Amino acid sequence: RSWRPSSNRAAAYMSLKDYERALQDAESCIKLNPTWAKGYSRKGAALHAMKKYDEADAAYQAGLAVAPGDAALKQGVVDVNKAKGAARGAG
Repeated sequence: RSWRPSSNRAAAYMSLKDYERALQDAESCIKLNPTWAKGYSRKGAALHAMKKYDEADAAYQAGLAVAPGDAALKQGVVDVNKAKGAARGAG
């Protein structure tokens, strides 16, 4: 079975702001193909949207472990750390 439908569905759920379902599909994608960077990117984005910044950072870092040059994962780390800093400053 292909992992791509899970990834595409995760993206669709993100656009609908259904972050729980996006996260489920991203995790399914990673389970089906743990070496494909986009699954980690989708997982990180869903967790980021849910304001689970540490978990999002961990998802992006796990992706970078399998795809060290992936630009989306690198940008995800930057974005989630900015959000984490802003949340700390507001809190």
